[in-house]
Amino acid sequence: MSSSSMDILIIFQDIKNSTNTILEFNQILSNYGIVIEVDGLYYLNDYGEQEFDPEDITNPQETLNRIANWPTAGWLEYSVTGYSMLVSFKTLGDFCLSGIYLSMYESEYNYQKETLDRVIYYLHEHYKPLRTIKGENIFENFCPEDEITSVRNGIFEGDYEIDLRYYGNGWNYRFCN
Repeated sequence: MSSSSMDILIIFQDIKNSTNTILEFNQILSNYGIVIEVDGLYYLNDYGEQEFDPEDITNPQETLNRIANWPTAGWLEYSVTGYSMLVSFKTLGDFCLSGIYLSMYESEYNYQKETLDRVIYYLHEHYKPLRTIKGENIFENFCPEDEITSVRNGIFEGDYEIDLRYYGNGWNYRFCN
């Protein structure tokens, strides 16, 4: 199995309420047959003095509700036709969602590339984020939070397999290599 990852990052133009957006995002993925992975892992992001360890997902709906109703959200594993995909919700503060990061092994992504690329385009059209990027090992040398900060400051750098941008005038500009 390849150790390369296929990474996707959606950076919201406007900060979104994490509870509503996480529940809605889960429904969108579910519509594409992407579901929370039973026996996968989830993690609540640290909050104040509270720190957590990853836990097993035993009840997908309970896990989703726990993350959606946690002030700093967290991450969990989804199943894409038997393959695992990590979904991490990035917050700027209590219930303030700034982006969503998705990652899975490149070889597993490529197995269902057409479907997953359609999901990326749909999510971009639906949420109208500042930027949606996809590429191999994007966050090998920096973290998603750094990219969120750069884009929110108007800095668009990098060369990605998919690079979608939304401008306030309602037009989508698509840059695909």
